[in-house]
Amino acid sequence: MALTTRDPKYLLKAYTAETGFYTKLNIDLASDTDVGKLERQFYIGILAFNPCFDQFRFNGEAYRGMRLTEDDLREYAVNQKVMIKSFLSATIDKSEAEFFLGKIQRHNIHGQAVKMGVMCTYIIRDKWSSLNVEHISEYPKEKEVLIFPYSVFMDLVVSVSYYVVIRCYASAMYYRPFGFVEIV
Repeated sequence: MALTTRDPKYLLKAYTAETGFYTKLNIDLASDTDVGKLERQFYIGILAFNPCFDQFRFNGEAYRGMRLTEDDLREYAVNQKVMIKSFLSATIDKSEAEFFLGKIQRHNIHGQAVKMGVMCTYIIRDKWSSLNVEHISEYPKEKEVLIFPYSVFMDLVVSVSYYVVIRCYASAMYYRPFGFVEIV
Protein backbone atom coordinates (compact mmCIF):
# COMPACT_ATOMS: atom_id res chain seq x y z
CA MET A 1 0.00 0.00 0.00
CA ALA A 2 2.85 2.41 0.86
CA LEU A 3 4.37 1.83 -2.59
CA THR A 4 1.16 2.26 -4.58
CA THR A 5 0.02 5.39 -2.73
CA ARG A 6 3.57 6.66 -2.08
CA ASP A 7 2.41 7.45 1.46
CA PRO A 8 4.98 6.44 4.09
CA LYS A 9 2.34 6.57 6.85
CA TYR A 10 1.40 3.04 5.79
CA LEU A 11 4.86 1.91 6.92
CA LEU A 12 3.98 3.14 10.40
CA LYS A 13 0.50 1.59 10.23
CA ALA A 14 2.13 -1.74 9.33
CA TYR A 15 4.30 -1.52 12.44
CA THR A 16 1.47 -0.60 14.82
CA ALA A 17 -0.94 -3.24 13.45
CA GLU A 18 -1.38 -6.46 15.42
CA THR A 19 0.70 -8.62 13.06
CA GLY A 20 3.99 -10.46 13.23
CA PHE A 21 5.73 -7.63 11.37
CA TYR A 22 6.74 -5.58 14.42
CA THR A 23 7.92 -8.69 16.27
CA LYS A 24 10.13 -9.85 13.38
CA LEU A 25 11.50 -6.35 12.79
CA ASN A 26 12.38 -5.84 16.47
CA ILE A 27 14.05 -9.26 16.73
CA ASP A 28 16.16 -8.49 13.66
CA LEU A 29 17.05 -5.02 14.98
CA ALA A 30 18.07 -6.36 18.39
CA SER A 31 20.16 -9.18 16.89
CA ASP A 32 21.83 -6.86 14.35
CA THR A 33 21.80 -9.59 11.71
CA ASP A 34 23.29 -8.57 8.36
CA VAL A 35 20.39 -10.03 6.37
CA GLY A 36 18.09 -7.13 5.52
CA LYS A 37 20.23 -4.61 7.42
CA LEU A 38 20.07 -1.96 4.69
CA GLU A 39 16.30 -2.33 4.42
CA ARG A 40 15.92 -1.89 8.18
CA GLN A 41 18.09 1.24 8.05
CA PHE A 42 15.90 2.68 5.29
CA TYR A 43 12.74 1.83 7.25
CA ILE A 44 14.07 3.62 10.35
CA GLY A 45 15.31 6.53 8.23
CA ILE A 46 11.92 7.03 6.57
CA LEU A 47 10.11 7.06 9.93
CA ALA A 48 12.73 9.27 11.56
CA PHE A 49 13.24 11.88 8.85
CA ASN A 50 10.36 11.93 6.35
CA PRO A 51 8.61 15.33 6.62
CA CYS A 52 5.17 13.70 6.55
CA PHE A 53 5.85 12.57 10.13
CA ASP A 54 6.76 16.05 11.42
CA GLN A 55 3.25 16.48 12.87
CA PHE A 56 3.80 13.35 14.99
CA ARG A 57 7.24 14.22 16.43
CA PHE A 58 7.27 13.93 20.21
CA ASN A 59 9.10 15.73 23.03
CA GLY A 60 8.19 15.12 26.65
CA GLU A 61 7.71 12.27 29.08
CA ALA A 62 6.63 8.81 27.98
CA TYR A 63 6.05 5.84 30.29
CA ARG A 64 6.65 2.13 29.90
CA GLY A 65 5.52 -0.49 32.38
CA MET A 66 7.37 -3.76 32.14
CA ARG A 67 8.37 -6.89 34.03
CA LEU A 68 12.11 -7.49 34.43
CA THR A 69 14.33 -10.04 36.10
CA GLU A 70 17.05 -8.86 38.46
CA ASP A 71 19.61 -9.53 35.72
CA ASP A 72 17.66 -7.32 33.29
CA LEU A 73 17.39 -4.61 35.93
CA ARG A 74 21.18 -4.51 36.41
CA GLU A 75 21.46 -2.80 33.02
CA TYR A 76 19.73 0.21 34.56
CA ALA A 77 21.93 2.08 37.03
CA VAL A 78 22.22 5.77 37.89
CA ASN A 79 24.40 7.56 35.31
CA GLN A 80 24.40 4.45 33.10
CA LYS A 81 23.67 4.93 29.40
CA VAL A 82 21.19 2.53 27.83
CA MET A 83 20.78 2.20 24.07
CA ILE A 84 17.45 1.01 22.74
CA LYS A 85 18.20 -1.59 20.07
CA SER A 86 14.69 -2.02 18.67
CA PHE A 87 11.56 0.10 18.43
CA LEU A 88 10.17 0.67 21.92
CA SER A 89 6.53 1.36 22.69
CA ALA A 90 5.72 3.75 25.51
CA THR A 91 2.69 5.87 26.35
CA ILE A 92 1.96 9.42 27.45
CA ASP A 93 -0.67 7.99 29.82
CA LYS A 94 1.00 6.72 33.00
CA SER A 95 -2.07 4.72 34.04
CA GLU A 96 -1.91 2.86 30.71
CA ALA A 97 1.74 1.97 31.44
CA GLU A 98 0.83 0.76 34.93
CA PHE A 99 -1.37 -1.89 33.31
CA PHE A 100 1.80 -3.60 32.01
CA LEU A 101 3.41 -3.79 35.46
CA GLY A 102 1.36 -6.91 36.09
CA LYS A 103 -0.63 -7.76 39.18
CA ILE A 104 0.42 -11.42 39.44
CA GLN A 105 3.87 -12.13 40.83
CA ARG A 106 5.68 -15.42 40.23
CA HIS A 107 8.15 -16.43 42.93
CA ASN A 108 11.05 -18.86 42.94
CA ILE A 109 11.52 -21.58 45.59
CA HIS A 110 13.18 -19.00 47.89
CA GLY A 111 10.12 -16.73 47.78
CA GLN A 112 11.79 -14.05 45.64
CA ALA A 113 9.92 -12.49 42.74
CA VAL A 114 11.07 -13.95 39.42
CA LYS A 115 10.19 -10.73 37.61
CA MET A 116 9.41 -7.41 39.20
CA GLY A 117 7.25 -4.55 37.98
CA VAL A 118 9.28 -1.67 36.58
CA MET A 119 7.95 1.75 35.58
CA CYS A 120 10.34 3.53 33.25
CA THR A 121 9.87 7.20 32.43
CA TYR A 122 11.62 8.31 29.25
CA ILE A 123 12.29 12.05 29.11
CA ILE A 124 12.53 12.69 25.38
CA ARG A 125 14.25 15.90 24.31
CA ASP A 126 15.08 15.07 20.69
CA LYS A 127 12.02 15.23 18.44
CA TRP A 128 13.81 13.02 15.91
CA SER A 129 13.92 10.05 18.27
CA SER A 130 10.20 9.32 18.68
CA LEU A 131 6.72 9.68 17.22
CA ASN A 132 3.35 10.05 18.91
CA VAL A 133 1.39 7.39 16.99
CA GLU A 134 -1.87 7.78 18.92
CA HIS A 135 -3.78 8.93 15.82
CA ILE A 136 -2.19 6.39 13.45
CA SER A 137 -2.36 3.29 15.64
CA GLU A 138 -5.20 0.77 15.59
CA TYR A 139 -5.30 1.31 19.37
CA PRO A 140 -5.58 5.10 19.90
CA LYS A 141 -6.62 4.75 23.57
CA GLU A 142 -3.11 3.46 24.37
CA LYS A 143 -1.71 6.93 23.50
CA GLU A 144 1.40 5.24 22.17
CA VAL A 145 4.76 6.90 21.64
CA LEU A 146 7.16 4.95 19.46
CA ILE A 147 10.82 5.45 20.42
CA PHE A 148 13.25 4.71 17.60
CA PRO A 149 16.00 2.10 17.72
CA TYR A 150 19.48 3.28 18.65
CA SER A 151 18.15 6.06 20.88
CA VAL A 152 20.41 6.49 23.90
CA PHE A 153 19.13 7.36 27.37
CA MET A 154 20.94 8.17 30.62
CA ASP A 155 19.44 6.71 33.78
CA LEU A 156 18.81 9.46 36.34
CA VAL A 157 16.97 7.68 39.13
CA VAL A 158 16.50 4.03 39.96
CA SER A 159 14.36 3.48 43.06
CA VAL A 160 12.25 0.73 44.56
CA SER A 161 8.85 1.22 46.20
CA TYR A 162 5.75 -0.76 45.27
CA TYR A 163 7.54 -1.28 41.96
CA VAL A 164 10.92 -0.22 40.58
CA VAL A 165 10.99 3.30 39.17
CA ILE A 166 13.50 4.31 36.51
CA ARG A 167 13.72 7.87 35.12
CA CYS A 168 15.92 8.30 32.06
CA TYR A 169 16.52 11.24 29.80
CA ALA A 170 17.67 11.28 26.21
CA SER A 171 21.43 11.61 26.28
CA ALA A 172 23.45 13.81 23.97
CA MET A 173 23.73 11.15 21.28
CA TYR A 174 21.26 10.10 18.68
CA TYR A 175 21.21 7.84 15.69
CA ARG A 176 21.37 8.82 12.07
CA PRO A 177 20.72 6.07 9.48
CA PHE A 178 24.43 5.52 8.88
CA GLY A 179 25.95 6.24 12.29
CA PHE A 180 25.78 8.14 15.55
CA VAL A 181 26.09 11.90 15.90
CA GLU A 182 27.05 13.52 19.18
CA ILE A 183 25.45 16.85 20.04
CA VAL A 184 28.01 19.26 21.41
